Amino acid sequence: MKNDIKFFIALTIIGIIFAYLTYHSNQKNNELEKFKQTTVGKINRIDYGNKGGSSFVYSFFIENKMYVGRISRDKNPYIKINNFYKIEYSSKNPHINKLIMDEEVTDSVKIMNAGYQKKTKFYKYDNFGNFLKEIDTLYFER
Repeated sequence: MKNDIKFFIALTIIGIIFAYLTYHSNQKNNELEKFKQTTVGKINRIDYGNKGGSSFVYSFFIENKMYVGRISRDKNPYIKINNFYKIEYSSKNPHINKLIMDEEVTDSVKIMNAGYQKKTKFYKYDNFGNFLKEIDTLYFER
């Protein structure tokens, strides 16, 4: 009988925690949809978790303030560090945001309008000093 009561209490606590987490997640999603704005963000690095999981850390700017978000690396293996992607965020609370992984941004005007500046262009030359091609452009935050 005591075991049945302990099991019922444990099950009730687990149910309450699950209900709270579901409610909290739905509230964030509803706020994001209601106050949705978009900008451009940059993948900065990979964070490795203790249990083998890892996530990409991205940042973006709203009104001269930097915000940081994370997205699972396991489900998004094709995202690259230092690339730019579309970010959706809540204008009411920019801490509520998400990276849109299938919308990479390569337009330098959009990137610069989002608060990033061109830093350095790299060029490739042949052995005679003749220009071959532009290799890469790096960006940095303000």
